Amino acid sequence: MNLLLVSATCHEVHRLIDTPGMRCKSTGQFYSGSIGNVQIDLLITGVGIAAAAFQTGRYLTLKKYDLAINAGIAGSFAPDPEPGTVVRVVEDCFADFGVDEGIRFVAPFTAGLAGPDTLPFSGGRLIPPVFRLDRQETNTGGPVGGIAIPETGERHATGPSTLDRLPGVKGTTTFTIRTRPSAIRQVMTYTGAAVETMEGAAFFYATISSGIPGIQIRAISNVVGERDHSKWKTALAIQNLYETLTNFLTELST
Repeated sequence: MNLLLVSATCHEVHRLIDTPGMRCKSTGQFYSGSIGNVQIDLLITGVGIAAAAFQTGRYLTLKKYDLAINAGIAGSFAPDPEPGTVVRVVEDCFADFGVDEGIRFVAPFTAGLAGPDTLPFSGGRLIPPVFRLDRQETNTGGPVGGIAIPETGERHATGPSTLDRLPGVKGTTTFTIRTRPSAIRQVMTYTGAAVETMEGAAFFYATISSGIPGIQIRAISNVVGERDHSKWKTALAIQNLYETLTNFLTELST
């Protein structure tokens, strides 16, 4: 299996970068290694929507990948999921994509700027195929060690794998870090999201457009709007993210 692992910063995945056998191909940007029969290319895109979309899309054209994973930390809009929790983002959207009418934010699809079901969107959302670890069905055309099936309304798979046990949540992706409670509430109302990142929807935009199964795994480091970093649990989030990723990658390799 060829796997592309995408993260915005080295810091979020530094434990994986330091794994024995992981080789630096481009300083601060691209690493390569393997776990069992899974060949892993680790791409550091840089922070933000533009960097994530361009870099992910670019690398998906340079090599044939069976699966792509976006991994990093995220903010939570509510106490649950609490900091330290690792979640699987099962659908995403752009928080800044639309028309700001002052008292409300209107989706571009409602405003007639884009079609809600034009690839890669589905109902105005970015919803990747469900990826399931199912070694009994690897001859059905899916990647070795797992299969990707169309979304059918089920928000995350049920089963024994590490991936399956992660809570499935809705995400939103933003250009802007908001601190005003009124602005944060507007995003929550507009998107219905539980967690916020600065790259997730861009990653899904690239993988869905490319026809590559994509998984977004995030560890909650803070509550959205909290700028006192002493209240964040970044170290715990990164440790839990590392353990989740290594467990899942090991399962893929067996």
